[in-house]
Amino acid sequence: MATKDPTPDEQKSGARARLLEAAGQVFAEQGFEAATGKEIAERAGVNAAGVNYHFGSLEGLCAAVLAAARDRLVASEAFAEIAARPEPPEQKLRALIRLVVGAIRQGKAGWALRLLGREVTAPSPIGLSLLVSTVRPRVRLLRSLVGQIVGRPEDDPEVALACISIVAPLQLLLIADRKIVHGLHPALDLPSMDEEALVEHFHGFAMAGLARIARRE
Repeated sequence: MATKDPTPDEQKSGARARLLEAAGQVFAEQGFEAATGKEIAERAGVNAAGVNYHFGSLEGLCAAVLAAARDRLVASEAFAEIAARPEPPEQKLRALIRLVVGAIRQGKAGWALRLLGREVTAPSPIGLSLLVSTVRPRVRLLRSLVGQIVGRPEDDPEVALACISIVAPLQLLLIADRKIVHGLHPALDLPSMDEEALVEHFHGFAMAGLARIARRE
């Protein structure tokens, strides 16, 4: 049976996907500031004008790559679905923690983790603004839930500190190299641990801290 040639739309979609993948690799290796559209296009096997054609500019490609890296860990649709649930905020917080725990146990590797790890610890000027704008909607949801649980406004400094306390250990386990984690804690084998036990651990710690904040005037 003869193989059908790809349609123009399929060719366009394929070129865009190759650019996104190549850019993720280059940005993870070199950072946003050192990368060039020419190198990305060559690695993707696409015409040099492809970056502007598919993404508008190199900065547009940066934004698309950061969004793709974020969604490779936990898809935006999953966050939106949790936000829309008719559940108490405590249950929504547990569901958010379960999403991240699932990503931790799967040990998703590749350029997405390397890129996010680079930009979180040593952000480039471009990456800093893009990462903040890309992640802000998720943080806003977390602030809303935490504010409801402790009975404080979302912009209360205690709410911000509580969000950081909840996210920081999960973020560490998500972006840290497994060999380092295992070297420091030999008894901790994340892929083999029961997912619900991990969710219960992080949710229990979070709720205990939030209860303490709620009790303070």
